[in-house]
Amino acid sequence: TKETSVSSVIDEKRINELPLNNRKVTQLILTLGGAVNADGGDTGSKTFFNAVRISVAGGQGNGTAYLLDGGDATDAMSNVNMPFPFPDALQEFSIETSSVSSRFGTHPGATVNVVTKSGSNQIHGDVFEYIRNGDLDARNFFSTAGHDSLKRNQFGATLGGPVIKDKLFYF
Repeated sequence: TKETSVSSVIDEKRINELPLNNRKVTQLILTLGGAVNADGGDTGSKTFFNAVRISVAGGQGNGTAYLLDGGDATDAMSNVNMPFPFPDALQEFSIETSSVSSRFGTHPGATVNVVTKSGSNQIHGDVFEYIRNGDLDARNFFSTAGHDSLKRNQFGATLGGPVIKDKLFYF
């Protein structure tokens, strides 16, 4: 009864398993419900190529605050997101909306907090490939053409471990 905000947390497993177009983590905001892509607005040529305007809970397209590991990750010029790490580097993605707490007093629509993974005392990592290929997709029922000609392979890897045991880590 202390807070009136609605919060949703997406964990690491769901981040990696959900289909994200172009592997943009901001697409996770749309899974909340009550969130839609807003018009292009003022994101023009002076903002980052991956900046998006998403209206949450009826708010303005640039009314969302973005945090990366608790620090501000909102572009000061246009109030859209600054670049986020690729999805495999994320530990958690949370969205808070509907009259957010005053500690997030910068934007009224929603607050998105992206938490990155960190290293540990043991070396760990993974290698991945995401394949998007029209030959593996079903044909659209209403399409007169065959399969979609899109072919995209995205490769990557992550690695984390200790620099100084129990004190300093890398990822």
